Amino acid sequence: MRTILVGTASKPYILTPADLPADHDLSNSYWRYVDFSPTRRWSGDLSAYNMIDTDIIDCRAQNVILPDFAAGDLQATDYMQSRRTDWTGAKVPAMVSSYNHDLVVETVRQAIPALSGKPLAVAQVIAAYIGGGYDRSWRDGYWQVMNRLGMDADTALTNGLPMFKGYPKLESRLKHHHNSRLISPVPPGFRSKADDFEFSVDGVNAVRENIAVALVNKFDRYALRQTLRTAIRTKYAGWTTLAQHYDIWFAQLDPYPIFFWRDANMSPDLGDEWHAGWPT
Repeated sequence: MRTILVGTASKPYILTPADLPADHDLSNSYWRYVDFSPTRRWSGDLSAYNMIDTDIIDCRAQNVILPDFAAGDLQATDYMQSRRTDWTGAKVPAMVSSYNHDLVVETVRQAIPALSGKPLAVAQVIAAYIGGGYDRSWRDGYWQVMNRLGMDADTALTNGLPMFKGYPKLESRLKHHHNSRLISPVPPGFRSKADDFEFSVDGVNAVRENIAVALVNKFDRYALRQTLRTAIRTKYAGWTTLAQHYDIWFAQLDPYPIFFWRDANMSPDLGDEWHAGWPT
């Protein structure tokens, strides 16, 4: 069951066990300014909860245990969006996504005490650089290691893999950039802009709509999706049955510009095929 927990920057909401759903389903939840680190009342153990597509924004999550199990075809933290959240000491799932910026950085930070020599130097560069902003990613992080430490791509890979030991998706992502030579000083950027989008009606007419008017709560991806899909289906209901099936899925709302998929020629329910555009 989706939960919405919101505190403030000066007074975070303190999680208690009563805030968690009995069905252990936290998918599509929205938590902002929430402190869910362990307390005398709360163990900090989320290992049994489904957290697919949750938003964890500006939170405190020190020493939390995250879920590490399969939820259908996905992992229980797939598509979880974390921004400016302190995960210090958290138990990061072995199958953590290479797209979960905060948890990738925390994985590297936790690896640092056990490293030495060149692997340590690589991890320190990555933790500092990637942890410095959400506009930074794998291909420019790889380039930073090579540039700052004077390494070629092979040497950077050899000495970069130790920081991801035990995390197969992170190892695979690093190898992908090495093997494809997808290495660049320029961050990847984002495909879509938040100021507008368009979709096809009956495969002929292009309709342009403004997303900005719906950004009442900038960080709640699920709420924004519901607002937009309802508005579009209502506004264009008389045009075509396709418009009634309009749907949208947001992979990222922060940082701007946002990253999303949309289509008017969809079945009424959003399927996992949308997730394929933002791999785990």
